[in-house]
Amino acid sequence: MKKRILACLLALVMLVGLLPATVLAEDAKVTTNEELIAAVSSVAPGGSATIYLGEGAFTLYNQKCAQGKTLTFIGDGADKTKWVIGSVTPDPDKAGTEYNSDYSFNGANVTFENMALHSYYKKGDKSISNYLGFAHSDVTKVVNCTLYGRTTYWGYTSATFENSTFYCPDGDYALWDYSSHTMTFDGCTFIGENSAKIVNVDADQRNPNEPEGPRVINFKDCTVNSQGGSKMKSVLNIHDAHNIPEAKIGEWIPVTDFVVYFTGNNKVTGLDANSNTCSRLFQVEIVGGEIYDRWKDTYGVTVYIGGEKVWENGKMVKHNMDITAGSYENGVAEGSENKYTDGYKDNAFDIITETDWAQQSDGSYKREITRVCRYCKYKETVVETKRDEVDDITAVLLPALQANTDDHYSYLIGYADGTVRPNGKITRAEVATIFFRLLDDDTRAKYWSSENNFSDVSADKWYNNAVSTLSRMGVIGGYADGTFRPDAPISRAEFAKIAVSFTQNTGSATYNYFTDVKTTDWFAPYVTAAKDAGLIEGYSDGSFKPESKITRAEACAIVNRTLGRKPSKAHMKISDRIDWPDVQTTDWFYEAIMEATNSHTYQMGKRVETWNDKLPQRDWAALETGWANAYTGNGGEVR
Repeated sequence: MKKRILACLLALVMLVGLLPATVLAEDAKVTTNEELIAAVSSVAPGGSATIYLGEGAFTLYNQKCAQGKTLTFIGDGADKTKWVIGSVTPDPDKAGTEYNSDYSFNGANVTFENMALHSYYKKGDKSISNYLGFAHSDVTKVVNCTLYGRTTYWGYTSATFENSTFYCPDGDYALWDYSSHTMTFDGCTFIGENSAKIVNVDADQRNPNEPEGPRVINFKDCTVNSQGGSKMKSVLNIHDAHNIPEAKIGEWIPVTDFVVYFTGNNKVTGLDANSNTCSRLFQVEIVGGEIYDRWKDTYGVTVYIGGEKVWENGKMVKHNMDITAGSYENGVAEGSENKYTDGYKDNAFDIITETDWAQQSDGSYKREITRVCRYCKYKETVVETKRDEVDDITAVLLPALQANTDDHYSYLIGYADGTVRPNGKITRAEVATIFFRLLDDDTRAKYWSSENNFSDVSADKWYNNAVSTLSRMGVIGGYADGTFRPDAPISRAEFAKIAVSFTQNTGSATYNYFTDVKTTDWFAPYVTAAKDAGLIEGYSDGSFKPESKITRAEACAIVNRTLGRKPSKAHMKISDRIDWPDVQTTDWFYEAIMEATNSHTYQMGKRVETWNDKLPQRDWAALETGWANAYTGNGGEVR
């Protein structure tokens, strides 16, 4: 009987040992390191637990109780809970080795939440190891944490950092991607001061326990704020470990390829574009400082930005990308281009081949050139257009079109989530539809068309009538390949050309308003005329940025000027006004957006207009259906 009872007790003990050891109660929080060791030790081998940490400093350095387990540590906040990575007092005799690293999570899956993580790495301090981190761990996850110092090891399989802040140490990186097969940064912030750097992507050999396939870096919705200036490298400094000295090949196991993905809305300030990649996001360095013959054709880095491949086989494959998925401030003046790869400084190209200038039917001249960026070696073939130095601008401008300047109907609507997204891009189809609606009835009837020559604008598209009609007018055009590209964001130069078609202004022939608008540019006459008419403005640095994609707010400001509307925040206080959560009264575009989204009666003054009453929003889809029935064609909708 005693043996049976004893056997049952042993079985119960074994069963309890297999259950998760989870600490949930507030008063059960671990408050000392001894309690932490005891709590982790109580978890059965291969088991899992969630352990809450109170105020204090914690570490499992030199402990083996966590090995092979799945553990989640939740702190009381970065200001209260501190986790020390590696040795608290590193051995100065072990500097430059892995001795001071933390092996307590060998084979473990570990998560840290809501705390500060510290490594005591300091560049130039010989008492501190260069190899701090969680050596030989399997999977590591860091959520809502603050990280101080540099670390190197984070897990063989993967390391994920979510909504965490890195304070980059002076003179060095916040983190080395040295051990993880997949490393992900999602919603993180990197703060670098002085000569601090961000992330070093590096591996001189393949870890035997990591999964097969290329090593992957994911960088999504992150913010990089640097004060390091020219001392800073790009966000990611990538070492192409394929290019190994011949003498080292027998000693090292070459790592597989690196694949890097930049996605979401990443923001970078304080960094210059790298001279080899023409990007603030990444640079690629060769291990050993040169490409060795054995590896010269095996460049091991591929980089994607916003789903577009920008780097492969040791060179840029796209240049001057304007990807709407991100918004890069890049330390430039307010309103700078949203470009991930924006060229290097002067964006200098060397011409390889060029054709002779050929005169066109409109009096302009065109030539085809093949050129290469002198920095990243990206090669492209482009068509250049120029006009004579002294040119009658009226020859390229259309007779002024008649727009409805009497009625102040709204011409822009918001999105299903209740926002209007003033800083978002506006597509070529949306712009065509807006100007189509703003035509007076007589002009719309005169030029109405439901047919066009664009290969990507079919009769069943909601924007077909708008595109077809404005194309017939000559207000809009397509591309050399026969497309209109309706879903592409419209550039500032393209928008200026459309807007100026609705004015009587003939412009000047001086073309000296903006530093980046030259006589030879196809858009020079239109930009000049638009400036003369008061429709457009430039930037504080004297540029116009003609190729930049115009925002919804900028488009509304120009449309309002084109129509002679003069909104004033002090004179639009009417009931039932539509307000937007993403448009504040302090925003420069407040008046422009409100004018564009609220139908109203008004009284026009010398300088501003005063709103009288709110009008019902126009049902543009119904109106377009009516026009279609009258003139034949299809109606549409635009946001």
